[in-house]
Amino acid sequence: MAVNSDERMDKMMQMMQAMMTQVDSLVEKQDSLQKQVESIQKDINTFVTPLYRVHPVPEDVVSQLTDKTFHETAKKYYGGANSCVILGQLFSPKKSRNYASRWFPAVAEHIVPKAQWTVAENWGFHTTDAKNALLLLKDVELKYQAGRLTLIPAEVQPGRDELILVVEISEALKDTVIKYVDRQCSKFAPVKGKEKGRGELKELKFRDLHGQQISVRPPPHMRALFLKAEMAHRQHQELTNPSRIVDRYTQRCPSMTGDLIQRLLASNSVGPA
Repeated sequence: MAVNSDERMDKMMQMMQAMMTQVDSLVEKQDSLQKQVESIQKDINTFVTPLYRVHPVPEDVVSQLTDKTFHETAKKYYGGANSCVILGQLFSPKKSRNYASRWFPAVAEHIVPKAQWTVAENWGFHTTDAKNALLLLKDVELKYQAGRLTLIPAEVQPGRDELILVVEISEALKDTVIKYVDRQCSKFAPVKGKEKGRGELKELKFRDLHGQQISVRPPPHMRALFLKAEMAHRQHQELTNPSRIVDRYTQRCPSMTGDLIQRLLASNSVGPA
């Protein structure tokens, strides 16, 4: 009887050991599957995220060709304006002859770059829309496209139709002199002006724009501004992250709520691109 009992005990121990081995094997397979799922999700994000994000355009590869049709469309949308929306307000020769040495000719800047039209379409608009334009001095436009400066909407004030944007300049750009640039992107004379019309004319640096507020009427696409600001923040962390002030955009653009904004917010986990 003792022998049979020992045999049964041995068989039970063997069965338990076999079961434990199977459990360990299942756990290993589960871990392996989890890693595969995470890898697949990462791959999906890697390929999908660029479809919902704007990417910087290096200054040295910016097209030298002016889109005359787009420029005229943007000019008409902004009431015939042909001066840089930033410098034209902060250092306008129209206010006083002493504000600046000359005017600030603008080019129509695609907020979402023309070549990144798929991003715009995924967000429900076209890069050729007039509302995807800002009139900027060429040198300012180049820096904006590269993500070295950003335009952040101020808090919405009830009863005011115009959009107030705050200019933010990256630390690395602040001491750079603003210059007039021709269509071949050759830099010429520095831009000169004086703040609030006081003091002597001086060469303006980008730091002279930092923290300044400008008014834009009618407003451009808030979606485009958000995408551009998100790109600039990825390039320079000291610039405001628009994902933290989404309400300033959605209050003016209800279509940003729901799936669209969630896709971009979720994509932040992928990291800089």
